[in-house]
Amino acid sequence: FPGEQNALTVVRDAELDVRLIGFSRRPIDNWRAILEQAVEQDRVLAILDAASVQHPNNGTIQDYRAKYQDWEARGRPMTEREQRLEVLSTHYSLLPPWNGASGIPTRLLRRHSRLLDDYRSFGGRDTELARLGDFVATEPSGYLLVTGGLGIGKSALLANWIRSRQEQDEPVCYTFINRAQNVAGERFALQNLCEQLAHYHGLRGKLPVDEIDLRALYPDLLELPVPPEAGQKLAVVLDGLDEAVDWSPGAELFPPNLPPGTHVIFSAREMPNVDWLERLELLEVAQPPLRLEAMDTEALESLLEGAGGRAAGLAAEPGFAQAVYDVSQGDPYYLGCLVQDIQRGDVTAENISEQRPNLDKYWAKWWEELARDVNIGETELYDLLGILSVAKGPLLPRDFAGISPNLRRGALIRTQL
Repeated sequence: FPGEQNALTVVRDAELDVRLIGFSRRPIDNWRAILEQAVEQDRVLAILDAASVQHPNNGTIQDYRAKYQDWEARGRPMTEREQRLEVLSTHYSLLPPWNGASGIPTRLLRRHSRLLDDYRSFGGRDTELARLGDFVATEPSGYLLVTGGLGIGKSALLANWIRSRQEQDEPVCYTFINRAQNVAGERFALQNLCEQLAHYHGLRGKLPVDEIDLRALYPDLLELPVPPEAGQKLAVVLDGLDEAVDWSPGAELFPPNLPPGTHVIFSAREMPNVDWLERLELLEVAQPPLRLEAMDTEALESLLEGAGGRAAGLAAEPGFAQAVYDVSQGDPYYLGCLVQDIQRGDVTAENISEQRPNLDKYWAKWWEELARDVNIGETELYDLLGILSVAKGPLLPRDFAGISPNLRRGALIRTQL
């Protein structure tokens, strides 16, 4: 071993009890005393790790470390976690946790902060939230599918459940496959999950960037047993499998034998002739799906209260929640639109019964009001919004006029030329 100048640093990094070591003036005696205590405190590999970091170019230390690992592996059976850590080190150059060393950062996770904020207006799903919590608390491991129709509130439910776990300091790794937020590609989803899982397990190194490698790495990380010292269960959430663009999440991302303490919750929209559990080969291992339904009046009242502001005030008025239900029939997407209108003061207790009784009629009314507000005809409005929906950058009035004869003839654009 090297001289004594680094002895205390190595001892501290290996978390050895320095009070039990009898130091002398001879470096060789110090290292002998350190190693003796490392054996007593079962910290030999930690000492060799710490010395390797302090002296990365010392071949003798590196050789001792490799030989000790080999001897230890032959001297006792390796745990499942140790075996899988060795595979990650061999195949992906991802090193196991080491005291004081920086782990892999979660760079992509911040892309979801806006999406989580979008779902803060939430309520009426206490039963469903409890089902998610019970699944993680009572099952040793496993899969749970959250499903339902388009706009039924799957993403909102999972976003708020994720937030509740974060607030309780319970581990959760997640990704939202979401076209509106431009995060529906394979590379983003897999790299985001791999970063979080590697960070949770304290791994060091650099993740691959190729989709093929990430596709292989993700299930390997998912099957890595939780750290024995964690004392908590890990939840992994994949939202919106049906929104994937240019890729199709398949069974290879859902290994059937998850380690104890790992729970995967994923969501997908109900689609004709699609059985998600069958497609992902999870029929024999997944829990019964959690299917979201339209809200009843009690849940609707909870939603209004949770929204705060004008909505919370109106929720306390007799008959208002029932009137909102009569208009929306408990459709969560329509309710979200109505809550926004209530908060702006456009919908009140006096006019709630005058609102259109289904979502199609609601949007028809919105379209009429928009056309009236901007003072253009319906054909011009179609052209205007169609151009804006595909525009790659800012447009000038003459650009609209050059693209659409209807807009060129209409007053909205003609007055700007």
